[in-house]
Amino acid sequence: MQPFLDATHHIASPKVTDNEQKTENGKEYVSFKVESYLKRDLGKEDIQTTVVWRRYTDFELFRQYLVSTIPSAVIPPIPEKTVRTLHSATFFFNRMRTPCHP
Repeated sequence: MQPFLDATHHIASPKVTDNEQKTENGKEYVSFKVESYLKRDLGKEDIQTTVVWRRYTDFELFRQYLVSTIPSAVIPPIPEKTVRTLHSATFFFNRMRTPCHP
């Protein structure tokens, strides 16, 4: 994924780096670890690293937000959600190529 400049002209590079199967209220789901590295310039040390865990619906909602607020941007679709694909390595690595946040 290409890094981008944030509002203060830092370079950010978000990546999905891991996934875990979790259980909440007796229901299983897959959660994805998203790491974002903020730099002042390419090739420089990270000035901030942020790690969050997100579910599939978070990616859906975020994509819908981007499509509605930036209609001229080309926002790639996210892979479809199925029980089988949530646990496959191919699905996970395809997900890593999908933008996580602006």
